[in-house]
Amino acid sequence: RPGAVGVVSVLGAAIGALFLVWTGMASWRVIAGSLLGLIGVSLIGNALAPDHLILSIPWYWHIVLGGFAFGTVFIATDPVTGAMTDPGRWGFGLLVGGLTVVIRLGSVSYYEAMIFAILLASLFSPLIDYVVVQMNIRRRRRRLQEAGDA
Repeated sequence: RPGAVGVVSVLGAAIGALFLVWTGMASWRVIAGSLLGLIGVSLIGNALAPDHLILSIPWYWHIVLGGFAFGTVFIATDPVTGAMTDPGRWGFGLLVGGLTVVIRLGSVSYYEAMIFAILLASLFSPLIDYVVVQMNIRRRRRRLQEAGDA
């Protein structure tokens, strides 16, 4: 079923991604993390049920299904709702990609799971940033204690 031009054109989304990353308006970490999350969860689904009608959809089909490319490039990279730290952006992207596949596999009629996955991942972005900052504080505190002991 054809959709809007920007939603079904993975090539168009890739060109947009290059422009947004080149100008510094989008984080490449979110895009790469989203792709890795989609590929990883899709491969897990393929390994769990290789002959199942829905679970055995290859990862490259998930990229062109619905608006994954459009959502990853133009919506998930929105700096307002995403994570603010660089490791947090990786985690946010992984969560978006993974949730997209899980939502698609959970409901056959809801192939367009990208927007819902971004919404759910956006709920966790403050928590992701909090965990990253706390880990950084803990690492610095440990390094300071080791320097004081020496």
